[in-house]
Amino acid sequence: MWAMSSERRRLSIAHVLPILLMPFAGSALSELLAASGVLEGIEVPFAREEGPSSLAYNLAVFSAMFAPVVAIVYLLVRRRLVLALKLTFTLSLALAFATVTELYAEAALLVAGLYDEMGFVAVPLSALAAVQAIYVALREVPEAYEAAVGLALGIAIGALFANLLPLWSVVGIALAVSAYDLYAVLRGPLKGLIDLERELAGGGEGAAAGRPRVFLLRGMTVPLLGFRVGLGDIIFYAMVITASYLSPYPSLLRSLATSAGVAAGAYLTLRILVSGRRAMPAMPLPSLLGLLALAISVALGL
Repeated sequence: MWAMSSERRRLSIAHVLPILLMPFAGSALSELLAASGVLEGIEVPFAREEGPSSLAYNLAVFSAMFAPVVAIVYLLVRRRLVLALKLTFTLSLALAFATVTELYAEAALLVAGLYDEMGFVAVPLSALAAVQAIYVALREVPEAYEAAVGLALGIAIGALFANLLPLWSVVGIALAVSAYDLYAVLRGPLKGLIDLERELAGGGEGAAAGRPRVFLLRGMTVPLLGFRVGLGDIIFYAMVITASYLSPYPSLLRSLATSAGVAAGAYLTLRILVSGRRAMPAMPLPSLLGLLALAISVALGL
């Protein structure tokens, strides 16, 4: 989901620059995970082999994980349980940030050969990350700080999924989520969530009334120069871009090409948004153009 968070802004390359930088972050995190071997001892519900059966299985597992979250958000939005929604989002954000921080901290310590002596450091670091996530979710902070926290978390989670899933499963999940995103933002639960957020902000006049412009979605969206993009969208952007780096063999050039496709799709989505819409699905165009760029890159042997 892309939405405007303030007055209309003129679009520029700066709005999609984080996407264009994802290949560097995703490849670095992937090399860290591979060098540390930290994922070898982790049991995950996904099949890691390529093939139609693995694709169908991983789609089913992902749907089973995703459906309860969608149902809970839908019910809370429909019943207008604002505090319950905020608590759910905040705790989920804190848990996610703590988990990935501990994982990557352990990986870094293993690569540095310091895990035996300093492995305990990963736990307080994860706790600190959780506190930071809660702080960002509950307090108005500078946009650059909020964006940095959201982008760091989104890219870290996306890179992790890319390392846990085979390429065709990443492609299938990205397309499935794009189809859902189209419905959810235009007619489904995300539309209701956006409408509720706008109502809490006083229809854009919240700042004048002493209320924050963003409350429910703070922490769950990433501010980017007058716009907000969903944290989940950042995760899937990073997942597709990092997966393109990894498969069929590591290639930064292929990942850069894929990121250019994703960025082009995001830019086109923003163009539609500034033409008069309140919110736009953030997944369909970036996914389609990103996957097209990936297919062309693979065909060209990049």
